[in-house]
Amino acid sequence: MSCNPEEDTKHGVGGAHINLKVKGHDGKEVFFRIKRSTQLKKLMNAYDFREL
Repeated sequence: MSCNPEEDTKHGVGGAHINLKVKGHDGKEVFFRIKRSTQLKKLMNAYDFREL
């Protein structure tokens, strides 16, 4: 990790997005790419919608 914030954003550290992998009890994996400012409830609703 560098001290320069411009270099950190180039390499994805401290970037605007987060990549998530959600594993269900049945072993299925769902991938999400969300902004850091996205509320967890919105992610949970999107996951529920995909499972229907």
